Amino acid sequence: MTLGDSLSDEPASTPTSPSQSSVSPLPNTPLPSDISHPSVSIQSVKESSWGDVSILDKTSNNYAAWSRHVIRILRLSSGLDLYLDGSFPAPDPYLEPRANRHWKINNAAVQAFLFMKCASSEHPFIEECATAEDIWSTLQKRHVLQGPMSQVTLIQEALAVRYSSSTPFAETTLILRDLNRRIWDMGAPTSEGFLCILMLLALSSDESLSAVRDAIVSGLSSATSDRAYTSANIVARLDYEQQACSMAIARTVPVPAEAHAARASSTPDSRQSICSNCKKPRHTSEFCVQPGGGMAGKSIAEAQQARDAKRGKKPKDKTTKGPAGSIIQSGNQAYIVDADGKAHEIVASSAATTTTDSAHFLQTDDINSIDPLVLDSMCAADIAEYAHIAEVSWLASQDSLTASVDWRERRRNYEDLDLAAVTAAPLSTSSR
Repeated sequence: MTLGDSLSDEPASTPTSPSQSSVSPLPNTPLPSDISHPSVSIQSVKESSWGDVSILDKTSNNYAAWSRHVIRILRLSSGLDLYLDGSFPAPDPYLEPRANRHWKINNAAVQAFLFMKCASSEHPFIEECATAEDIWSTLQKRHVLQGPMSQVTLIQEALAVRYSSSTPFAETTLILRDLNRRIWDMGAPTSEGFLCILMLLALSSDESLSAVRDAIVSGLSSATSDRAYTSANIVARLDYEQQACSMAIARTVPVPAEAHAARASSTPDSRQSICSNCKKPRHTSEFCVQPGGGMAGKSIAEAQQARDAKRGKKPKDKTTKGPAGSIIQSGNQAYIVDADGKAHEIVASSAATTTTDSAHFLQTDDINSIDPLVLDSMCAADIAEYAHIAEVSWLASQDSLTASVDWRERRRNYEDLDLAAVTAAPLSTSSR
């Protein structure tokens, strides 16, 4: 037996060719086609075709026009618009690693393109999105369903558009088509929602109601499916505003003079009354004796009697009172005659001068006891004189006072009198 001979009598087996054996790829083994011609190729966004179209900004309400322009640009870029709606999923990273890498490059390019075409105020809402599809859906939710206020703004803008001979009619029609599309892109309003839109439109013309409109918009913005903001909430807010306006008007409207007079006549204290005719206190225009008053041309006493009669007061009985005291003179002797008819001699002292005719002291009531109608008719000088007389009325109550009086000299000031020389008997009149 030579080296290499088989120890077995069985003939050696003949090896088979590869074509004769069945070969199956192992799991997660890349496809051979992915190396030669991957299913996804790298594409670039044709950004130069963007033109002068504005970038996305919520304050401009331009999402509808912006989104249509984005789709057109990506379609020009070899179908990159398919990355927006999820209709082109990423290839399997194990079977087609090369195609999967190309898909990620294209997706990142679309993401960067969307970022560049959005205002910086939009970036915080989309910077955490992982794919272009996530960015697109986030922007759609943010701009399409903005609520009634955005629709109101667009409706107002649409209603302000007018056809003009100076502008081609086709351009105006295009503007209206675009606004109409943008309005309905925000969602078809329900009957309740459309009523809210109409109420907001009605509040938009008056700038003084801007605070009310802003409060309603805030309520609509914060509404949820569990806690809706309906027309009933708007009505409640308007009712509150109406009450506030009514209170403000009431504070600015002056009270008529008749109301003051009616209030004054209803109170028993005439000192609280203000006459709407002469503007003086303590009586009303009904009993005012000044020109234009209810008792014009009448005396104060007549006005007082009319007032007392209206209040049901009985007139004072004056028959019980006797006549007031008086001064009589007989020769060089003067006498004071009281209410009972008794005469009281005024005696001059030995120290008196030869001219001792008579002395007359007045006694008055307190000034606060004077009837208001009488007091209102008195001038400042009369009131001062009355008060001055009241200050010296105590003289009449003294038991014995003597004085020398020169009847040829008459003075009003009692300081000039020599009180030590006065002798007088008090008047025995009943106090009022």
